Parts: sequence; structure tokens; C-alpha cells
Amino acid sequence: MGRPLFDRALTTEFTDVCTADNIYIAVPFTGRVILFQSVLAGAITAADAVITTAIAPPGSNTFTAITGGGWTVANAGSAAGDYDEARPTANNLVREGSRIRVTTDGGGTGPQKLGVTVTIRESGA
Repeated sequence: MGRPLFDRALTTEFTDVCTADNIYIAVPFTGRVILFQSVLAGAITAADAVITTAIAPPGSNTFTAITGGGWTVANAGSAAGDYDEARPTANNLVREGSRIRVTTDGGGTGPQKLGVTVTIRESGA
């Protein structure tokens, strides 16, 4: 009989969502990414920041895009505390040792921090 399933959250942060960058998250267990959430630290202007995500399996540096794992941080009306989310639909399985890459295209002007939370439904073993 396997263990019960648990949702676990991993968090990270862009120091400036308005500068093109990647952040990487090491995954310490096996499961399925079910949710990405972000919270903006303050207003961005001029353009939206587009966020994309990808997974690399253990021992590989080849990242595959997560279907449904992207979202847009809108500049229009943006303010501290703005919340966005994405709910992946495919290519979202991870194993212990996988890495998740979260990318901002650097759209907008800031600088503004963006907190990112990844929720993974851990698989029973």
C-alpha cells in the first residue's frame, strides 16, 4: 500500500521580474506540478512580464516546457500584492532530483520582486 498523497509547496523569488532571468528549483520528491502562483511586490509599467516554466529530469540539463505552466504579470493596474496563477495540464511530472526552471522575459519596467510558489502533488511510494 502506498503513502497518502500530499501537496507540497516550494517557493522562490525573482529579484526583478522586469529583467530577463531564470530561477531554478531543485525538486526533492516525486510528483506532479499542479499549480504555479505568483505575488508581485509593486507596480510594473510599460509592458507585461511573461513567465514560462520547464522541467529537466534528474541528470539532464534538457528542459521541457510545462504545458499550461505559463502566465502573464500584467502591467496595467499592477500593484503590490497582485496575484497570478497557472495550472499545468501536461509535461508536469517530476522526480526526486528534477529541476524546475521559471523564466521571466523581462517585460515591463520596475524593478519589482516577484514571489513564486510551485505546488507539487507528491506521489505515493
